[in-house]
Amino acid sequence: MALANPPNLDDLPATPDRADRATFAVRCTALFDHLKNTTLAQWRSAMVWMNAAAADAAASATASANSAASAASASNAAQTAAGVAIGSSNFKGNWSALVGALNTPACVKHNGRFWLLLNNLADVTAAQPGVSAAWTALDTGSAPSAVITINTTAVVGVRYRIAAACTLTIPAGLLQGDFIGVSLMEGVSGAYINFGATRFQGKDVGLMLLNTRLMHLPMNYENQTLGLCR
Repeated sequence: MALANPPNLDDLPATPDRADRATFAVRCTALFDHLKNTTLAQWRSAMVWMNAAAADAAASATASANSAASAASASNAAQTAAGVAIGSSNFKGNWSALVGALNTPACVKHNGRFWLLLNNLADVTAAQPGVSAAWTALDTGSAPSAVITINTTAVVGVRYRIAAACTLTIPAGLLQGDFIGVSLMEGVSGAYINFGATRFQGKDVGLMLLNTRLMHLPMNYENQTLGLCR
C-alpha cells in the first residue's frame, strides 16, 4: 500500500538538556511554545499517518513471510516430485518375489498398489509395504517404468522400456482397465511381446515381434473378446 506524505509539522525545537544549564530554560520555553502552537488537528493527522505507516509495515512483513513460506513449500514439492519420479522409474517387480538387500531409488508392487522405498534395506523381506515405515504408497498419476534387457513377465500398471532382444510376457487373469505399457528403445531388434491367450485388439496374436522403430504401445485390458487394446 502506498502511503501519502506525512502531515507537515514544523520541526521540533532542540531538546532541553539538564546538563546544559545555560540553554535549558530557553529550550524548555521554545519547546512548550511549539507544542502550544501546534493545533490538535495537526497532531491527530500525524497520529493517523503513523498508525497507517505501522500497519503498512506489518502488512509488508506478513506478505514477505508468506512469500518465503510459499517459496519453501514449492521447493519442497519440487524435491518430493523429483524423488517420486526417480523412484518410480526404478521398478523392481512384485515385493513378494524379492530377496536380499534393496537400495533406493526403488519401487515395488504389493497388494495391488505401488510402493516407493524411502531408505535402504538390508533385507527387503523384513520390511513389508503397507506395514513397514520404509515404504510410502506411490500415487503420481502416471505409471512406474522399468527398463528390461532379459525375458520378463509383465506386472499390471508398469510401463516397460525394452532395451535389448528379450520377451515381455503378458500375465493371465487381467481385469478390465488394467494397464501395461511397452516402449521399444532405439536400435533394439529381436524383441517380442508374448500375449499368450490374451488377445490384442480383438485378435489372437500369440508372440508379437516388435519390428517398428521406437514402437510405443500403451495398452488397457477391455474384456476376453477384445483383450488388450491401444
